[in-house]
Amino acid sequence: MRAFLQNRSNFFWYFAPLLAIPLFLNLGKHPVFLWDESRQAMNMLEMHSNGNYLVTHFEGLPEHYNTKPPLLIWLQLFFYKIGFNLEWAMRLPSAIAGMLTAFILFKFTLSKSNNVWVALFSSFILVSISGYVELHGTRTGDYDALVTLFTTLSLVAFYQFCQTEKSKKL
Repeated sequence: MRAFLQNRSNFFWYFAPLLAIPLFLNLGKHPVFLWDESRQAMNMLEMHSNGNYLVTHFEGLPEHYNTKPPLLIWLQLFFYKIGFNLEWAMRLPSAIAGMLTAFILFKFTLSKSNNVWVALFSSFILVSISGYVELHGTRTGDYDALVTLFTTLSLVAFYQFCQTEKSKKL
């Protein structure tokens, strides 16, 4: 155990089960919510039935209401096809994106503060914010958690570019 914790990045995974509680606990408890989440569910189910993996559909026609890239729908379809029930398949990509965002925040804070406890605390703060976790967050099948993940990745990469001026960071 001591060797595991000597690598400070492993410290995050030691506490990951505690971080996972607000993200994953009872993820499939509620039925699919109306509007956004149910629209994504229909897009995913139609993609499953019609086999068109590039264009999302609603009521048999190409989707014009939800014109975002279908990464979320693909991830939801993947989890649905490997056997998760509808609610879990819809919400699991968002919950995983929330956990990855917490890990990125941990790594970034650790690199700047050089204090593993400050970095861990920052991740705990993130997953304890109800606006981040609840409706339209990491516990629903909406795009918001994936957008937050990729925005966080972009901001960290841009910050690193500004600090090092190495174009590979962009």
